[in-house]
Amino acid sequence: MGRYEIQILDSHGKQPVGYGDMGGLYRRWDNNRDPKGFDGTAPLVNAANPAGEWQKMIIKFRAPRLAKDGQLLDYPRFISVHLNDQLVQKNIIAKGPTRAAQRAGWATKDHIFIQGDHGPIAFRKFKVTPEDFSKIKK
Repeated sequence: MGRYEIQILDSHGKQPVGYGDMGGLYRRWDNNRDPKGFDGTAPLVNAANPAGEWQKMIIKFRAPRLAKDGQLLDYPRFISVHLNDQLVQKNIIAKGPTRAAQRAGWATKDHIFIQGDHGPIAFRKFKVTPEDFSKIKK
């Protein structure tokens, strides 16, 4: 969805890794707070392949749960993010849009945005498969 950013960035060999590295959940941003950037979750491991090699990323994401009136019942959640067959995020709650979000607020369906502002990037295959995560509890 166009509100939450899982980072795609050449981070091969970097230690330690942070929220801004490959597989990280990028931080949220608020110009009215200090510090302006907050939250964000580093990947569990650095699973990035070297630049020029294909990366494989599988994201299982559950959209926020909303009441009929649009009120938030449960935050969106990254059930898991695997990078090159290694778990890099598990059960991460997204309490709000990340910095480059295209929209504010909550939505159960939205566009997927690819932000390629860190250098050349190529995608060999991009697939979205709906899944039923309704049985996952808070």
